[in-house]
Amino acid sequence: MRHVLPVAAAVAGAAVLVACSQKHPAPAAGEAPASVPAPASAPAGATLGNPKIAPVLAATARKVRAALDASAAKGLSTRFVHVNGAGQIQIYVRVSHFGDDVRAALEKAGARVERASQPLGVYQAWATPAALERLAALPEVTRITPPAYGFPKAGG
Repeated sequence: MRHVLPVAAAVAGAAVLVACSQKHPAPAAGEAPASVPAPASAPAGATLGNPKIAPVLAATARKVRAALDASAAKGLSTRFVHVNGAGQIQIYVRVSHFGDDVRAALEKAGARVERASQPLGVYQAWATPAALERLAALPEVTRITPPAYGFPKAGG
């Protein structure tokens, strides 16, 4: 019985991946992935349309940019995306490989790295909205997502 939930979650996850890949097929070898166009209200250079950036992060980054100041941006935190008082968003940066050079590249692009997990291929960091595009442009970066926060269950 212990293994039913993880197996069910894996099957459901696989179904979602299949559905998403049918709606958004992967580009052919050597072909660049299509980017998401910026909303009409987005200022130039604020597209955050890189497919490496999770949509929820791109949406939050646009809201942070529109906030009057960094302290107002902190109020944009949700259960899924955290924003600090400096207007930085907490992120997982998934990378193709680890090394001091990769961490240095992330930091040069604007990430404030907190933790790293080589077995998972992920750095946990804080970054401004402007830094998200620079991070996504790095060849070592494969995906930028919100961290997987734990949530208490109510009702047992």
